[in-house]
Amino acid sequence: KNLLRLIGWCDDGGRLVLVYELEPNGSVSDHLHDGGTSGRILTWPQRYNILLGIAAAIDYLHNGAYDSTKRYVLHRDIKPSNVMLGEGFEAKLGDFGLVRQVIRHGDGGTPRTTVIGSMDYMDPKYIELGTLSSASDIYSFGLVLLEVATGVRPSVPGTTAHRNTLIAAVTKSHSRKAILEMVDERLRGELNQWWWQMERVIVTGLKCV
Repeated sequence: KNLLRLIGWCDDGGRLVLVYELEPNGSVSDHLHDGGTSGRILTWPQRYNILLGIAAAIDYLHNGAYDSTKRYVLHRDIKPSNVMLGEGFEAKLGDFGLVRQVIRHGDGGTPRTTVIGSMDYMDPKYIELGTLSSASDIYSFGLVLLEVATGVRPSVPGTTAHRNTLIAAVTKSHSRKAILEMVDERLRGELNQWWWQMERVIVTGLKCV
């Protein structure tokens, strides 16, 4: 239920198009950074429920969509702009243009592949080695956790160190035991009630990356 339904596809002279169901509330990115279609800010309970939905979608791809002992599905492009919001702001992970089915061979990942996807959400090991594993999707999910909690976009300036600015900022706050200072300032009014969930999300995001 947390995957965006594919309605159809076409190949028009080499131009590939995927057609998905239309969700009324746009993407998570729309609401985090552009105010969404209604101009409303996502509340913390809405954000938390969205993150649980994304986690459920990833778990299904990795462990439930196929015989999980033999193969699994990698999304390869998990980010807020690829998570659409339904009528009740439930999360639906979409954009499967880069999806790949993987045969399980221990923890070694896939053979070397062409590196494609969104650099700011991409696992540095994948960038460096070109090998994919389920950990690559989890890394991207970790950045989504951090972005949804902080309201800050991740970025990787330059291409040498692959140092993500959002991860660096959250790690620095965590080392000072002041991780809650990273919470989206638009959620300050909800901090007293939900601080423990916010802290849990940010710490989990750090563990994922």
